[in-house]
Amino acid sequence: MEAKKFDPATALNYESSKNEAEHGHKYQRELAFMLFVRVALKGYKFKLFTELPEAGKFDDVAIKMIAILKQLLSMERVLLMISGRKHVQQQLQQLSDTIRFVNLVPFANKDQLDFLQKFWDVSKEDETTMAKFYKFAKQLLKTFHRGIKRSQYDFTGVPLMVRMLAEVYVENVEKFLQTDCETDGENYLPTTGFNEVTLYEQFVKKSFCMKMRKKFNLDAYITKQSFDGELKALFDQNTLEYQLAAIKELNIKELDDVVQEEHSNTYEEFLNRVGNGDDKSLLINTSGKTVRFVHLSFAEYFTAKCLCDYIERCKHILYPILEKQLVVRKFFFQLIEEISGETHTKCLGVLNKICELTPSVAFWACEAVCVNVTKSLFEHNALQNIRIDDYGTILHLAVSIDSREIVEYLLEDYGMDSNIVSNTEINPLADFVRNKQEFPEHMSIDENITPLIWAVYHGHANIVSLLLNHNADVNAKSNSKLTALHLAAQYGFLEIADVLLQTNKCNGNAQDEYGRTALHFAVNFNHIQIVRLLMNHSADLKLDLNAADSGDNTALHLAVLRNHTEVAKLLIGNPSVDINARNEDSIVPLHLAAEHGNSVIVELLVTRKASIDVLNSKKYTPLQKAAEKGHTNIVKILVANGANIKYTGKDTPLALAASSGNLETFEYLLVLVSAAEEDNAQIQQDVLWKAVGLDRVEIVRKLLDGYSVDVNDATGWGSTPLHDSASRGYTDVVRTLLDHGAVIDSRDSDNMTPLMKACNAGHEAIVKILLDKSANPNAQAFCQFTALHYATYSGHLGVVELLLDGGAEVNAIDDKQRTPLHLAATGSHEEIVKLLLLRSANQNLQDSNQDTPLHLAIRSQYTECSEMLINERTDFNLQNKKRWTPLHVAIRYERNKIVPQLILPENLNLPDIEGRTPLHLAVDKKSVENVKVLLNFSPDVKLNAQDNKQQTPLHVAAQHGNSEIVRQLLADSTTIIDVQDNKQQTPLHLAAQHGHSEIVRQLLAVSTTIIDVLDKGHNTALHLALQHVNGETAHLLIERSSKLEATNRNSETPLHLASQAGLDTAVRALIQKGVHLNPRDRMQRTPLHLAALRGHVDVVQVLIDNSAQVDVTDRNGRTPLKLAIESKKDDVDGDFHSTVRALTDAIIRSFPLFRYTPLSRYEKLQTIVSEHLPRSVYELFYSN
Repeated sequence: MEAKKFDPATALNYESSKNEAEHGHKYQRELAFMLFVRVALKGYKFKLFTELPEAGKFDDVAIKMIAILKQLLSMERVLLMISGRKHVQQQLQQLSDTIRFVNLVPFANKDQLDFLQKFWDVSKEDETTMAKFYKFAKQLLKTFHRGIKRSQYDFTGVPLMVRMLAEVYVENVEKFLQTDCETDGENYLPTTGFNEVTLYEQFVKKSFCMKMRKKFNLDAYITKQSFDGELKALFDQNTLEYQLAAIKELNIKELDDVVQEEHSNTYEEFLNRVGNGDDKSLLINTSGKTVRFVHLSFAEYFTAKCLCDYIERCKHILYPILEKQLVVRKFFFQLIEEISGETHTKCLGVLNKICELTPSVAFWACEAVCVNVTKSLFEHNALQNIRIDDYGTILHLAVSIDSREIVEYLLEDYGMDSNIVSNTEINPLADFVRNKQEFPEHMSIDENITPLIWAVYHGHANIVSLLLNHNADVNAKSNSKLTALHLAAQYGFLEIADVLLQTNKCNGNAQDEYGRTALHFAVNFNHIQIVRLLMNHSADLKLDLNAADSGDNTALHLAVLRNHTEVAKLLIGNPSVDINARNEDSIVPLHLAAEHGNSVIVELLVTRKASIDVLNSKKYTPLQKAAEKGHTNIVKILVANGANIKYTGKDTPLALAASSGNLETFEYLLVLVSAAEEDNAQIQQDVLWKAVGLDRVEIVRKLLDGYSVDVNDATGWGSTPLHDSASRGYTDVVRTLLDHGAVIDSRDSDNMTPLMKACNAGHEAIVKILLDKSANPNAQAFCQFTALHYATYSGHLGVVELLLDGGAEVNAIDDKQRTPLHLAATGSHEEIVKLLLLRSANQNLQDSNQDTPLHLAIRSQYTECSEMLINERTDFNLQNKKRWTPLHVAIRYERNKIVPQLILPENLNLPDIEGRTPLHLAVDKKSVENVKVLLNFSPDVKLNAQDNKQQTPLHVAAQHGNSEIVRQLLADSTTIIDVQDNKQQTPLHLAAQHGHSEIVRQLLAVSTTIIDVLDKGHNTALHLALQHVNGETAHLLIERSSKLEATNRNSETPLHLASQAGLDTAVRALIQKGVHLNPRDRMQRTPLHLAALRGHVDVVQVLIDNSAQVDVTDRNGRTPLKLAIESKKDDVDGDFHSTVRALTDAIIRSFPLFRYTPLSRYEKLQTIVSEHLPRSVYELFYSN
């Protein structure tokens, strides 16, 4: 049965509809989007048109969508185009640094006129009608754009607004078209202020009227009837229903809770009508009982209207809603600005109370260009010095929205300082990208700017004039020292620049943090009118036309660097401009013009007598820069004006012309150089090297054909042009050199031939050319590498095949006795190994380390090469200098897959240079698998073989703690458990020393195990366990040992070591076994001494409780108490405070028993206490 073909579009529609029932309409878009991503990642060609969540709706699903977007953007084959309103762009930008935006400007003025003409069905055939149409439409659009600025429709777009205009004014245009030609169209246009809210209100009313007319079977476009009382009641009801639908669509839960409580039945009735198909409108789309507005801005408009209508109920939730819903916020403030009466007063009252706590409200009113609301909020709140992120001060905000009325109010009535500094940021980079302008090397986000700088940045000329009239500082600087004039020059605002200069206070020489003046900016961005304006004011401004930035670049440098010819002409034509000015790299404008090939500028500079042979910091003249770029016309101009062609050194103009590859430039200079009187042979020779190194074959041929250049010229390293071109892979140059007598087997200082160079680099075509020309394939370099060694080492299969076909010795050896097969095996060049073996390479040859290719392949972890050599009957018993066979290497480097193939009876027990058999190595690597393979191979495996340390595999396993391997070894009855190594230690010693309790159990479980064997230090296994503080292991041995009081070479018993280690449970166990409490070690110390010395208070207490002697002295006459006190003074780790207290208490308790002895214990105790205990303790004891 043929599988059903996957259809992405069908799957998308199915997924959307299926999940709608489960999740509701809210998530339909998101689920569809996720399916789209799955489809896209599978490589299907697929288109999806979807809208992104709006502000305030970035829920969990939306965040996941953003995560998927990031993943898509990381894929090279994906080009993702997202459309979204400006505030959505800003939120996306915050979520992902990889998302970048391009602002499109759809529906230009001509498109708007075309739309209106088609919508109103105006015939293009009737010229008179079209003339009247244009008259009306242009006046309407002018009113529209004057009333609604672009910043206010960034969330709706021009197309939607023009669509609403067309609908609202369809009747007006019909009436106007019926009038005579002289009638003024303004009589049919809005007579009052035209703004966004007005347009929405008119469109909403128009759509309602159309709905009503259709409902009563009337023509929807009949002449508008009066909006009488009955119709108004229906309209208010319709508005309420749409407000409820809007709140649902925007998912504003807090508002939904407030309004639905009263109007839940109203909304249900509305949905029922929708479900029955009884409610149709221009504003909504319906599907079943689901309602969505045709554009989200309608939902936002109705939500804002709801907030106004229910302001008293909403006052406690108003601020968070306005904070999240940007578009709702703008509509809300504009509605308050337009309405009057009681609702207006209530709204202002609520806003003023909120503004007392959160000044942002006043900024929002200003942002929405609501003059009256802004003034009202400012009359009741002191806000002039408030700064808010993303806004700055209120004055900066008013400037940015180009509201002259608000700015004027703030300056004149509110008394704000026109020079107040804000934390508002300027980001020039965004503007450069949007305007497709190049930008200087140093540009960054700026802050702390004045309203004047902010006004210039936004290009608001009328605001600039207003600020200047209110004493704005024309020379104020931002953090990066940018002035208003800098920005005007940067963005090409000619009118603003002129206004700034007319103040006669403007500092035209002001420099930003990188030393750039306004002239630098104007020149850099090719604003020639501003350049001309600045130069016209150069006298009264005392403008320095040669001002240099931090890189010592003048304006002329920038003009030439950017190739702005007309600007450069303007500057060069001014006699005050220094045409020979040098920047920090000693580059003059002529260098730049020559490099960029601008002959017009070069001619102008030369005419102004610019220095012709001036050197930059790299010692290049303008002629050299022109020659390097192959600008023949520039070269000719410079030479005609006396440029020196005889420059010495390797980078002569001729050599640079050769490097450019421009044959015309090269031939022109070559003729001039050859005609010179002095010897030019070396110059030509240097040029040959330059041309060879850059694959300029025509220039190489030109030199070799017509001039006396040495084709075999060698560098200090012995390299010839043929070496150089062969290593670079320049096929045509190699042929040309050979055709002109190049020595094919010439040697460089490393004894390498051109063939070796080509083989090392893998240039097959050149290798073939050289072999065809009888190059020696078996010549040897300084390390006795042949060409085949180089090709094999570098992994060039095609070259290897060419060499073998050309007679290369397949078993050639280098100075380390390595054949090409050794190198191929080391580098895992599988195909080369296969080819070499096919061509009779000897796989058993050993290098200077006695490694065969198989040894090297295994060590290098290349299984394919190893298996290939194994299958070629390689001798598995060959040993290298470590006496490792391939089996040893495979086990040591854990190449488990090939180990079984390498085992032979001959190498199964073969020891290496350290006496280790393969089994030793497998155990050492803790490889259970390899141990098992070796044990299962043959009963002849030597389980008790001893290496140079006399250790058996069991020793190694016990030391490393691998209980499974120990189990495998003990499973063989021939394993000897108590073998002693060169330290006389058994496996039990090693397991105990390293704390491997499980292995100790395994060894103790064997009946033949001797537990108390002594090593060279006379330590039993128990001694070692206690020395290394392995408590669990020690307990196992205490239970089984019969020599619990055995002493080592330091006369230490297990009790000494347990006390020293602080193992109180082991001490108790030993005491329970009946060991003596006061044995002496070589220092005459008892276990109590050692416990006290380390501050092990628990052990001290156990020993004291079991009647250990507390006053016994060691060889140096120190008691346990004395040792504890000294250790405390030496900052030894341990609880010495508690140890001293325990010992003191023990001494005090023992005093009455010894009061009348010849040497009174009282006197001893008195001495100890007086010398070592605090005075208070001594007095307490003495008084008793």
